[in-house]
Amino acid sequence: MTETRCISHRGRGFFSGLLILSILCACAALPANTEESLPVPVKDGYTIHYEEVVEVDDTLKQNDLFNRTKLWVAQNYKKTAFFNPIQLEERDNGLIIVNIFYKYSTRAFIHQYNYTVYSVGKIQVKDGKYKYTFSDFTYVCSGSNKHYEVKEPVSCANFIYQHNLRNPSSGVFTKALYGLDGGMKSVIASLHKSLTEPDDF
Repeated sequence: MTETRCISHRGRGFFSGLLILSILCACAALPANTEESLPVPVKDGYTIHYEEVVEVDDTLKQNDLFNRTKLWVAQNYKKTAFFNPIQLEERDNGLIIVNIFYKYSTRAFIHQYNYTVYSVGKIQVKDGKYKYTFSDFTYVCSGSNKHYEVKEPVSCANFIYQHNLRNPSSGVFTKALYGLDGGMKSVIASLHKSLTEPDDF
């Protein structure tokens, strides 16, 4: 009888060890909560931030690139009585600060989510190069799932926070991050094309 109790005790210890090992392995398999695991570039953990210095043809001077940037803004972001896309322009310093926005949609299960994302772009130009910085991302959202509706702009840091929770709702926000990144890549490509394509006139 004593021997049976000893075996039972050793068995419980063995299976407890297996359980702990399984939990540790499962935790190790979770994706690391790092900036590298996110589909968007960030600063300070939750601040979405796109920035790059781009070399172009050295025959394109600062004034040329400044004019092309203004044309890009005018072609893509219309000025209205309620919206002025250009916040600041300094020709001598080759600086334009612009409000941009774009739309995209995602789907999760039976629901569709329609996003409008806003950002502030800082574009600096010099002879043969330009630098863009896009930051201060906010969004609104509508769709068939009213639980996720956002009527007044809130920070896109919420996407990252919800993504990092790794709960059943996180997938909606992960898709939102991929949509945001896809939209920004289109904006950046459009800017590059406008600043570098040959003038056919």
